[in-house]
Amino acid sequence: MSGRGKQNEEGGGGGGISVVVATIVAKCDCSTHKWHHVTSMRVARTSPAARVLDGKIYVLGGCRDRKEDFSEWGEVFDTKTQTWEALPNYKPTLEEDPDSLPIMSMIHDSVVIDDKVHVVDSCNTSFYYLPRQGKWGRGNLDSEPTFKRDWCVIDKLIFSCGFNGHIYIYIGVSLRSWNHRCDEAGMDWKRVRGLQSFQERLHRSRVAHFRGEIASLSWACHKIKYNISLNLEEFLPGARLTNFGHNLVVFWDVHVVVGGRGHKSSEIWCAEISLERQSGGQVWGNVEWSDVILTVDPSSKVVYSLSVISFNRL
Repeated sequence: MSGRGKQNEEGGGGGGISVVVATIVAKCDCSTHKWHHVTSMRVARTSPAARVLDGKIYVLGGCRDRKEDFSEWGEVFDTKTQTWEALPNYKPTLEEDPDSLPIMSMIHDSVVIDDKVHVVDSCNTSFYYLPRQGKWGRGNLDSEPTFKRDWCVIDKLIFSCGFNGHIYIYIGVSLRSWNHRCDEAGMDWKRVRGLQSFQERLHRSRVAHFRGEIASLSWACHKIKYNISLNLEEFLPGARLTNFGHNLVVFWDVHVVVGGRGHKSSEIWCAEISLERQSGGQVWGNVEWSDVILTVDPSSKVVYSLSVISFNRL
């Protein structure tokens, strides 16, 4: 599904920032590659996280941050009735620090594990929603402060990509925290071994995506608008992960100069990585193949990737 809507222009630093705020939603029929409009969302959102569970689409984040109003945190689309419904409000405890709540305007990843929709913001604050119980919960803290993005689940193992180009894996029993302070052990991420040369290629791409834009073009403006203290390098690279069977597929962009007149274009690269879990908990990766799959205008970029299974109709 995809959303589109109006653009809000907001100044800051050395120029304006375009943020697309969308309520209009469309779906793609993968068998015909055609798009169709569906019922619009209740709340205008920009770059929210969306996941499917039990035939329903859960959309979280991409909304305004309000410390005492959680009514816009999420909504769910029933594919049978073609209607949207607001999710129940999050209910913080009396001991909970309001500053520890997730930044809903900066949600960038979500995964579904064990009937829970897990979501993480740009500061690695994670939480989850239990659809069958209609309850929210806090996730575990990240044991390693390294910025990671684009979570992907393969065989109930979570993978992510760090700004340094490393592929990480979380092999914990659960993402769930049993109290508002989160488990002391936190989320123990490990690097996937055997991908040193691939990590260097990702790190050299030097392209970062932030809220659906190429952030390298106006990072000073982004820092002011969203009150971010992180440097741009902490958001690199802007790789996208998805599963392909039991393998991991990575998409990333590379800016290249074409010809002698300095014309620029973007190459979209793809790599398929097979995974092997060894004794001691280590996971090794092997790049099965890697190549340029598309050359596009430099203003284009990969913003999302998804594995689709198509069944032939008899």
